[in-house]
Amino acid sequence: MNILRLSDIYKKKGFPLVTLILTILCLVVSIATYLYPIIYHFLTLCENHFKSWQLISCLFVHNESPRPLLLIQLFVNLLGLIPFGIFTEKILGKLRALCIFVIEWLVTLGVYFIFQQDSSVFAAGISSVVYAYATVSFICCIIIWRVQGSQIWKQLLTYFFIVEFLSLFTILNPFLFDQRNVLANFSGIVVGGLFAFFSKKKLHSNLRKDFT
Repeated sequence: MNILRLSDIYKKKGFPLVTLILTILCLVVSIATYLYPIIYHFLTLCENHFKSWQLISCLFVHNESPRPLLLIQLFVNLLGLIPFGIFTEKILGKLRALCIFVIEWLVTLGVYFIFQQDSSVFAAGISSVVYAYATVSFICCIIIWRVQGSQIWKQLLTYFFIVEFLSLFTILNPFLFDQRNVLANFSGIVVGGLFAFFSKKKLHSNLRKDFT
């Protein structure tokens, strides 16, 4: 077995359809709410004006105020979603990448309903899914390292810390801080970790099939 490089993962055949769709949805919904603030409250979760589509749209809406921070938060989330989402799809396949998204979406909704705060608006953003994909990516890299000695986990970890450093500007900003978002992000780590653990056989199978 040849020692894997990070570029080998991203060059693997197969189009990252799930990541592309999530990226487009984030861009379309967030930019639309930035240009037309009036639609913001039709897409976020709020008890006072609940609509069924808000259950999914809230995951692609970023915070409204102050408006310039919306674009910064969106940019940082996409910096994580695109590389970690593609990595997850390339290693585990589209179906498992989609399953991770669906599970984390349901968990994020659970966080909202359990910790509901006086009918306040909840714009989850895609960050909890990013944390799930990032966790899956790291655990996959550790397994790859144990199997064949590849050090790609170091590159991925370095990139993650860069993204996290940039995200501190939004996470610590009093306009954007929401305890529910923090809990949702933490749930992404848990969901990603559990999913990677139970996908070890699939990972080993893919390594033997695609990278030997």
